[in-house]
Amino acid sequence: MILNVVNYLLYFVATTVMLLIAGFVYVRFTPSNEVALIRQGNVAAGVALSGAMLGYAVVVYSATAHGGTLLETAIWSVIGLAVQIVACEVLRLVIRDDWKTQIENGDLAHGIALGAFSLAVGLINAACITP
Repeated sequence: MILNVVNYLLYFVATTVMLLIAGFVYVRFTPSNEVALIRQGNVAAGVALSGAMLGYAVVVYSATAHGGTLLETAIWSVIGLAVQIVACEVLRLVIRDDWKTQIENGDLAHGIALGAFSLAVGLINAACITP
């Protein structure tokens, strides 16, 4: 029982740190600084970043559930983050819209679309992590 609790704490802390790092990296690779926009009350940025982080969290969940070790979880989580960032860039190219300006202007339609797409990609990404 004690070993299970220690293992739980190790995984919980490690994956929470991965989520925080992923948020930091994601914001650095996207055109807008979603955190700064959220601090200004920009709902579109909040929805977009929330979708991305939920999508990434699903990947981390799947990597944890299917991985044999914490290292394997970390590797799949890094791959998942890279896929998440690339997918968002592909969406921006396909839609051919000025996402940066739209999100910065608080256009909720763009925020919802980006957040939902990010979550969908995360779900597909997570499903691909199978034993």
